[in-house]
Amino acid sequence: MSKATVRSQIKKCLAQLSVDHISHQSNHIASSILTLPEYQNASKIALYMNMPHGEVQTLPLIRQIFEDGKRLFLPRITKLDEKSFQRFPGQKSCLQMLEVPNWHEVLDLKPRGVYKLLEPESDSGVNGLESGIDIVVLPGVAFTKDCYRMGHGAGFYDDYIKRFQESGNPRPLLIGIGLEEQLVDSLPVEAHDEKLDYVLIDNHIYRQSS
Repeated sequence: MSKATVRSQIKKCLAQLSVDHISHQSNHIASSILTLPEYQNASKIALYMNMPHGEVQTLPLIRQIFEDGKRLFLPRITKLDEKSFQRFPGQKSCLQMLEVPNWHEVLDLKPRGVYKLLEPESDSGVNGLESGIDIVVLPGVAFTKDCYRMGHGAGFYDDYIKRFQESGNPRPLLIGIGLEEQLVDSLPVEAHDEKLDYVLIDNHIYRQSS
């Protein structure tokens, strides 16, 4: 089954889910992350602001990150500099992780860009490429128990992880989070796809075995 077919099927399923159903699973996922030793030892965590529907809700986890005294980084899609390396032909934009210093600034975020996602200001906060990041929590369309992820097809996260390491940073721990409806038996995998360290689905924790 092609990636396009999997994306189409999963998105149709997600569109039927109630807010309560998503919220219930999101709370389980937030609780699961807190039990991970890597989370407990981390100081800098990159997360994302969820889309209005069909995606794990991240505000409960974001609030907990601040309560635990950790630093939060959120994604912003920026124009790729003409001199920058293009990971794939025609690439015009890339992901940046910018620090958001407190809960109130998270609540003040405004929709920006083509995708109308809640993003930090371009000149706000510390850039994760410079400060380093311990954990990146990734969204996705589909996940497998052996820790593969399929995104929306733009390649933003795969590109970011590579740029992060090319900037001299050690590879961060990668945690994919999804709803039970997003767990599939297998996914078509390409060479550029980053394998995750953990996949958290509802109240289940799957860890990469190799």
